[in-house]
Amino acid sequence: MEKLKKIREELGFTMDEMAEKLGMSTSMYDKIEYGYRVPSRNFVSQMKKIFPYIDANIFFENEVHEDKTEE
Repeated sequence: MEKLKKIREELGFTMDEMAEKLGMSTSMYDKIEYGYRVPSRNFVSQMKKIFPYIDANIFFENEVHEDKTEE
């Protein structure tokens, strides 16, 4: 999820720091950011609670992860 990555980078957080702020494992956060997992309702709720200025609509846009291992 490129938009989530961009937000994290603009905030100046590492993946570890972002995961900690959201109360989740880095592994789970990583999967959401890279598009392997769909953000849960709880994840979106936490994002809105901690970062109320972030537009939650980014989580409802369709981004398809392309597996580039076959190249």
